[in-house]
Amino acid sequence: MNLAQHYQVWQFILAAAHYAAATAIVGLTNGGKGWEVPVIVRFNVWTSSDGRCSPYPRCTINEYERMLSEPLNTGILVASFSYISGSHHALSAIGGSQYVQHLIDAKGVSVTRWVDYAFSASLMLMMDSVLWLAPPTVQMLVLVFCVMFLVIVSGYGSEVAWSMEQYGHAWLIYVAALAPFVCVWIC
Repeated sequence: MNLAQHYQVWQFILAAAHYAAATAIVGLTNGGKGWEVPVIVRFNVWTSSDGRCSPYPRCTINEYERMLSEPLNTGILVASFSYISGSHHALSAIGGSQYVQHLIDAKGVSVTRWVDYAFSASLMLMMDSVLWLAPPTVQMLVLVFCVMFLVIVSGYGSEVAWSMEQYGHAWLIYVAALAPFVCVWIC
């Protein structure tokens, strides 16, 4: 078995494992409904005693909070990152020797791997954020997803710079990606 065939077999195995795990989670959570978490929308509103904002009476800013009508189905969220990664492995397996040759030619840089990580890691951190603070706000879920997505984009930039033998730039980009990642986990 040559390198491309070995790679292809392992990619099929990894795809099957990811799909099996995701399907099991959906089944164990009753279609994703077993792990529902309420989600809050929170924002500020200007209020006054007469409905107008003028010097007299003055307006105040007050927090307004409303629960979304549908909860976040965390079972579906957890399954989604396995489906995304499984799809990446399946596409890599289907690409076979051509995909392996592309990776060799591109010095290991893979856009499909980046897309996989950008979405699956961002959804994973979003799920983790639900464990830190529940019920979460829509704003927090979006912010955590976006921060992780940008960390992955920077990490990919570091990987590309490294593959182009721009080691100094690669380290600078890596540190730029590491800083917000560490901040998210510390805060």
